[in-house]
Amino acid sequence: MKTKCLVRHVLTRMAFLLIMFAVVHVFSIEAKASGGTIDGTDISWTLEDGKLTIQGTGEMPDWENAAWHPWKDDNDNVTSIEVSDGITRLGNRAFYQMHNVQTVTLAPSVTSIGEEAFAEDPISNGIDLSNVSYIGKSAFAVCNAKTMTIKKGTVDEYAFDRMGSMTRVTLGADVTAIADYAFKDCNGLSSVVYEGEGTTWEEIRSHISIGEGNECLTNAYIAGSSGAACGTSCSWALEGETLHISGTGRMYDFQLYNASQYDSTNILCVPWANIKSSIRNIQIDEGITYIGTNAFRFEDQQGGDTAYGFESVSLPSSIEEIGAFAFAGNKQLRASTINSGFVGESAFIRCEALDTVSFGSGIKGCGVSAFEDCHAIRTVNVSDLTAWCNSYFGGFLSSPFRAPGGEARLVVNGEAVTTLNIPDGVTEIPSYAFEKVKHITTVNIPDSVRKIGDYAFYDDSIQNISFGGGVTEIGAFAFQGPQLSNTDLNIPDNVSNIGPYAFAFTGIKSVTANASLGVRCFKGCGNLHSVNLGTNVKEIGKDAFEGCDGIDAGGSIQRSVIYRGSETQWMHIIKGTGNDKLVLGRIVYQGTDDASAEKKNPYIGKIVKFGNYKGSELTWKVLAVEDGKALLITENVLDFRKYSEQAGTKGINGDIITYEGSDLRNWLNSSFKNEAFSATEASQLQSVTVNGSRNSKFGIQDPGSAVTDTVFILSADELERYLPNEHDRIAKCLPAVNPNPSDPVYYESYDANGNDGSYYWVRTPGIYGYDAIYVHYTGEFEYDGMAVGNTIAGVRPAIWVPSAVATAQVDVSIGEVKAFVERMYVNVLGRASDPEGLSDWANQLITGVRDGAGVAQGFMYSQEFSPSSMGGKLGAKLTDEQFVITMYRTFFDRDPDAGGKADWMAKLADGYSRRVVLAGFINSDEFTNLCNKFGISRGVFSAYTVDEAKAKEYVQILYQRALGRAGSEEEWANWAAKICTGQYTAVNVAVTGFFESPEFTQKGLPNFNFVQTVYMTFFGAYGDDSGVQYWINKLEKEGWTRRRVVSEGFGDSQQFKNDVLAKYGLL
Repeated sequence: MKTKCLVRHVLTRMAFLLIMFAVVHVFSIEAKASGGTIDGTDISWTLEDGKLTIQGTGEMPDWENAAWHPWKDDNDNVTSIEVSDGITRLGNRAFYQMHNVQTVTLAPSVTSIGEEAFAEDPISNGIDLSNVSYIGKSAFAVCNAKTMTIKKGTVDEYAFDRMGSMTRVTLGADVTAIADYAFKDCNGLSSVVYEGEGTTWEEIRSHISIGEGNECLTNAYIAGSSGAACGTSCSWALEGETLHISGTGRMYDFQLYNASQYDSTNILCVPWANIKSSIRNIQIDEGITYIGTNAFRFEDQQGGDTAYGFESVSLPSSIEEIGAFAFAGNKQLRASTINSGFVGESAFIRCEALDTVSFGSGIKGCGVSAFEDCHAIRTVNVSDLTAWCNSYFGGFLSSPFRAPGGEARLVVNGEAVTTLNIPDGVTEIPSYAFEKVKHITTVNIPDSVRKIGDYAFYDDSIQNISFGGGVTEIGAFAFQGPQLSNTDLNIPDNVSNIGPYAFAFTGIKSVTANASLGVRCFKGCGNLHSVNLGTNVKEIGKDAFEGCDGIDAGGSIQRSVIYRGSETQWMHIIKGTGNDKLVLGRIVYQGTDDASAEKKNPYIGKIVKFGNYKGSELTWKVLAVEDGKALLITENVLDFRKYSEQAGTKGINGDIITYEGSDLRNWLNSSFKNEAFSATEASQLQSVTVNGSRNSKFGIQDPGSAVTDTVFILSADELERYLPNEHDRIAKCLPAVNPNPSDPVYYESYDANGNDGSYYWVRTPGIYGYDAIYVHYTGEFEYDGMAVGNTIAGVRPAIWVPSAVATAQVDVSIGEVKAFVERMYVNVLGRASDPEGLSDWANQLITGVRDGAGVAQGFMYSQEFSPSSMGGKLGAKLTDEQFVITMYRTFFDRDPDAGGKADWMAKLADGYSRRVVLAGFINSDEFTNLCNKFGISRGVFSAYTVDEAKAKEYVQILYQRALGRAGSEEEWANWAAKICTGQYTAVNVAVTGFFESPEFTQKGLPNFNFVQTVYMTFFGAYGDDSGVQYWINKLEKEGWTRRRVVSEGFGDSQQFKNDVLAKYGLL
């Protein structure tokens, strides 16, 4: 029985499910398709898959509103409308407020459209009304259609009211009337195609009656009108959707390119700015030589983007130059063909869809940021590799390879390149030419190449490289990146200079070079274990071998440094700091030592001191000595300033900013001169003729007139003559003018990331009249320059002075220097020198890496004299008396006299630190005379390890919180000096100078008030009840003194150390 019931139950449930499935299926079919007839007509309707189709014959009726539609229940399901042939009129509000309609198709039989027929429908496609002779009131109000075609008849009032997305209207020759406000608030309407006779609105009005309130229509450009100027001999016309540029010569440069700023009377405004939304193609005729600045820029003046633009552009071979920002911000541009000329600064910046760039045999190069933010570039076609290698690339993001982050392929004559053979005859591989071309694995460089520019092969994937014998210079960052794995790098002997970072972070295992090595040129080459250097190496830059941990003695791999000269020659090489892995490696000298060899200081290249700027003594490099005069240039970049306050608009009003009238020239010869030189020094400055300087790359025609000045900046030609190597042109920023991290110059120019150089201005004009050349932080000239209003470039003044200023320094004897160092070993360490140590210290003195004070500090704070195992105390193994005697013998070359010894012993007994005593000896006249005897510079040693200003701030807090008054400048200075000289610690000052002072103790504070004052003094806030009671118990129950509470309880607390001592640098 139970089984039968169970079977009936199961069958019943199955039947129910089958019925429900059938019902759902029927309902789903009805939801998908519906329809019916329209009462009183021969017209029917169907709705299927969102498409509403109207069929039949005759006129549709009028309705009061959408609620009367036969399809009212499905209004929101309709996405498209199709009116079939046979329907002659669409009734009033026939399709009113159908909120999801996107497309409308009308049969040719439709000749009349009633009022509000499509009002408030979000129609987005273009609508062809070619056969419609009457368009009713508000028929398409608030629709989103972009184009409208009207061939004949009458347009009633408000017909297209508030159609803000509409950009183009086509009017046929048979249109007779446009009523008032028919095109009211159609603010996006930019062009009108009129198919009748007439190219001006005055002429068109003779054929069409146009009512008032239609300014959006009558202000639009009439496509097909010709003769509008866009250059001296250039004109333009919109032909359909194609902007046609015809004529010859140069287009204008434009400053205003935004539709909202359009002014047809202003020559500075792009003449098609108000119709950019109608442009889909560009045709530029042969004969046009220059595309103006901002000419086809498709973004608004505030930097916002538009969706407008054109998909491709092919430029004629007559183009000599593309102006700055010419095609910027075109989000539709996918392909560009540049047959010739120079691509200006930021010409294609932010063309985010740009996929393919093709260059013809006439290419001359690309300016800075020419392809910045063109992240989609995947193919770069080059038809002529020789032309590419003879081009100039202006710097950061100028190369199309850089923009996509290493995804672009180099294609030469249709073939993707993996082995790059530089054509014979090329003399220079330009900077940035092949950076980030990830698919190149082999590079062959012919003998004709003399220079490899900065960043030339930066961050590629090269594994094999063959240098021609003619290469003489390898630029900064030329091969930096994860490439050249496990390679033996043999650099030709003809190479005299290898730039900063040239091979940094590569996988090379050995290097043979005979050139000066730039800053960090082999940094991070962790596989490097063998270095072979020739005698033409004059300098090894700072951190040149930083992170090259493979250069070390021992292990299974032979690790060594081979120098093909003598030890004496090796000592003469200028070695920057941070090269311990090199100089402490096992050096093998292959040359014969000449004991009589001396370090000569020729005047050229010497550093001399002359003047003072922003509290720093000015140092100058000697560039030339002739006719009793010396040419000097500052060793550092002194300031970051605009070259000129003027903007300049080349090609429009003829302004070209030259050095002659620059604000920089005026500043150098007024404010700077007055601050930097005393009256005596200023009288030594020689008046010289400063000539205008032409740009050798771009040939600016007006370099400016010659002027007569005493302070100036050098031209590109002069810098090239006096400092021919890029490495020598690198200049650091003067510390006094270091920019803040919030300043753009900190990241763009200043050596914030260890570049060891800053940008600085050159006297020579750049590519445009409002640009000037500058020197990059790599030492390379940026010939296209940057706008004179920029503040990211610094200034390196130059002067001519009497030659005596440059020739006063004496030469240094190697023997005397070694004798000075030997004394340090004997007097400080109590032993004779070891050969390696003696050579290293002597070399640092000879090359200026350290002065006498620096060497003394090195010995005094060495582990041997002040071992960290004994707390690092200066001369920890010596008593005070032994320490003072050692000071006399080391720095005065004599035993102490009784009075002098007693004075120093008394200072130590009074709490002065040994560092203060050391500073007294180093900075003395006697040690100066000793250094002069050995022909070296003494230098300066600071007695303070604490910033005096910070110490004063700390003391001020003690006065305010402990004593309740501000204190005087004299009082602050007194206690700060005791902290700085080591007589007192910061806590000692608080205890002795304040909490045990008569001024404080006379207050007679009870324990509660005393503890709260200590809390406020040390922590800046009063203590809570439990904390205060804790310290009162220490005083009243455990026998602590108030001194102990202050010094141990609070002064030794971690909170005080972290929050106060660390803040003021007093730990």
